Amino acid sequence: QSTWGDIGVATMKQGEKSIFTIRSDYAYGDKGSGPKIPPKATLKFEIELLRFGEIEVENTYGGVRVRLIEKGDGWLHPRAGDEVFIKYVATSGGEEFARVDEVTKVPLGQRLLPDGVETALQHELRKGSKAIITCKPSHSSGFGVPGAEVVYNLELTDWNAVFDVFHDGGVIVRCNGHSDHHKRVDDGCKGTFEVSAKHLDGTVIFETRTLDIRVGDEQSGLPPAFENAVQVLKFEQTATVTIDGRYNSLGFEGVAPNTPVQIFVKVVECQQSHITPVEEKLIACNFRREAGNALFKKGDLAKALEKYNSAFNIVQFTYESDEEKKKQLEQAKLLCHLNRSAVYKKRNEAEPCLTECDSALKLDPTNAKALFRRGWAHYMLSDLDSAIIDLKQAKQSDPSVAGEVDGQLQLVAKKQKAIDDRDKRMYAKMFGGVREEAGAKKSESAGTRSRVG
Repeated sequence: QSTWGDIGVATMKQGEKSIFTIRSDYAYGDKGSGPKIPPKATLKFEIELLRFGEIEVENTYGGVRVRLIEKGDGWLHPRAGDEVFIKYVATSGGEEFARVDEVTKVPLGQRLLPDGVETALQHELRKGSKAIITCKPSHSSGFGVPGAEVVYNLELTDWNAVFDVFHDGGVIVRCNGHSDHHKRVDDGCKGTFEVSAKHLDGTVIFETRTLDIRVGDEQSGLPPAFENAVQVLKFEQTATVTIDGRYNSLGFEGVAPNTPVQIFVKVVECQQSHITPVEEKLIACNFRREAGNALFKKGDLAKALEKYNSAFNIVQFTYESDEEKKKQLEQAKLLCHLNRSAVYKKRNEAEPCLTECDSALKLDPTNAKALFRRGWAHYMLSDLDSAIIDLKQAKQSDPSVAGEVDGQLQLVAKKQKAIDDRDKRMYAKMFGGVREEAGAKKSESAGTRSRVG
């Protein structure tokens, strides 16, 4: 319900002063308010409208004010690295110092605009927004008159969303515009894409073709990084994916290994993984685990862990009432936990190994691998009593691991002896000092009695 303030202030202009006379039924009515406003009181307010439609942008240093003239459409804002399409007039100290009358593409993060303007773009402006952005000198980045505020009367018409997929410049996705669509491509989803490819000099590798794949299976015939790249895209979005030679190590379609390429892609359809049937999720999960196992055997533990994480993510939040499917899902999750615990053990990372083993044992309390690796983790963390319990239970669950368990138990015993020996030395030193002090006092006392006698 509108208040007198909403109704009355809406009639005012910026800089105007007005006297508001408020009848009691629009104010505090029959009850009044406190000792100063009696029941059924008519109130008068003098109001000056200094400014309106402004939002203080919160950032580390303050100093940026945004007056929105037109709010714009959608709910997204540009991000650092995106390419914004803007036009503006910039003034400082009362003088115009920059004007861009035609819509121009400006990449964010390259100091082509004051820091305060970029802050406003990333926090408050949407597609179609018009705003007056005022930056104090601390946020003007050297634009305009030194020591003076800068003011940008700016319009944001659109922007290209840009993603650095691996955060190292190796795979860059440059979208045509941006999308507010909720439907995003994700790992494990079934997608239909239109793709074409070129060398960086423009030479065509292949013309537009339709590609039906399950994202992340690496069966597209393109560099595996392509399937990582499309996971930043949304339904019906188009983009250029630039892949550095580092991420095209195998080559494709006659393209030599380690050659940089550009792939143009449109998302035609995508069935997100959360609505994928359980049977297909299990296939996708197992496919990733097997790829992780191959990498583990090669000693590439980082990439193996990525595959195991990807496998687990596909089934992590999937639950089934059907008993057979439920068992299959639990088995898939168990194997992912075991795979990850193996990586952490190999990397001598005891705490994450312990966590994965705990999760595995919730699904299978007698699993020998999980018990053995948790015993190892307890040993590494010097929880030796827990290590012994887990190792003995592992041996009991699967006698075939007895040799490995016995070897680990010997290490536990050796570590326990080292701790005991250290403690003995420490206590010997402590109590030895006490005895020496007591002996010295006794000798001193005896000497005193002898002199007195």
